[in-house]
Amino acid sequence: MSFQSTVRQRVVYGDETVPGTPVTADQEIPDLKIELAADGESNQYAASGSIINSVVAASKEWAAGSFQGAMGYTTLGWVLDSLFGANTGGVWAPSATAVLVHKTYTMIRGVVGAAFQYAGVYVNGAGLHFGRDKCEVTNGTLMGQNETPGATFPASPTRLALRPVTPKTVSLYTADTFAHLASAGTKLAANSTDGTAIQVDLDWSELLGQVWALDDALDSYAGTVEKFPQMTYKFVVAAEVSGSDYQGPLTLAKYQTNQIVYMRIKATETIGAVTYLLTIDMAVQITKPPKSRDEDGLMVAEIECIPVIDPTTSKWIEITIVNS
Repeated sequence: MSFQSTVRQRVVYGDETVPGTPVTADQEIPDLKIELAADGESNQYAASGSIINSVVAASKEWAAGSFQGAMGYTTLGWVLDSLFGANTGGVWAPSATAVLVHKTYTMIRGVVGAAFQYAGVYVNGAGLHFGRDKCEVTNGTLMGQNETPGATFPASPTRLALRPVTPKTVSLYTADTFAHLASAGTKLAANSTDGTAIQVDLDWSELLGQVWALDDALDSYAGTVEKFPQMTYKFVVAAEVSGSDYQGPLTLAKYQTNQIVYMRIKATETIGAVTYLLTIDMAVQITKPPKSRDEDGLMVAEIECIPVIDPTTSKWIEITIVNS
């Protein structure tokens, strides 16, 4: 008998036109570790006087998974198209009030000769970590319809282009308005009075919920519905040796006076004839006073924020990627 190795499990995907309607899955993401498997719920019933259940009644089936890995200029688009809706010319500017059209995928997990298919897979959460040690996609969560065994894994899937965001190309900026982030932002340069940026973590989760209908034609959920998501941002800046507040835009005074702060993360590098670019523009407010802590011997301030709507542009985030 031949046994399957977990290290050899691969995952491919295809872009669905109609959510939940399977399509050919023949594209592979080379810089994310993706896990996907069946999940479900059941009810257990016991008779009076018995300490052992009499029957188990299956109720719901779906698929759940996770992903993490490199932050790639190409593969990050796969995450964002599902998380925030399809991009327009490499720009994601999800509305705070209009319904978002989240992209779904047909995915196949396994090896050639033994694989499982999952339709209607969507990204329901993801995080981005920016630090000088690494730039990564973290805390990725996937949800999809019930597992279908007996799928055919493609012999030669198309691999997406590899081009990771490298830490040395990343900087943090601030501006007095959302619009000025692109044209007149101030870089938080090392050892400057504008603050020394150490680390940024962005996390979005629980954007969608599942709709479970009483319909015997359905093997899994009927569709998805938007929820009020969980979104948290953490900025870490170096503490200064003098002064009563931390340098930079994310100060205790901004927290105490309920001010909106405009921040930009920017990564760019030129490889050959291509200038790669990632910008993330945000309107945020601080939710707690800056917290002092140790970071490898350095005294830093950790500032927790949430996204808010900019009253002038009605934007809360805008992400741009150039990868060709």
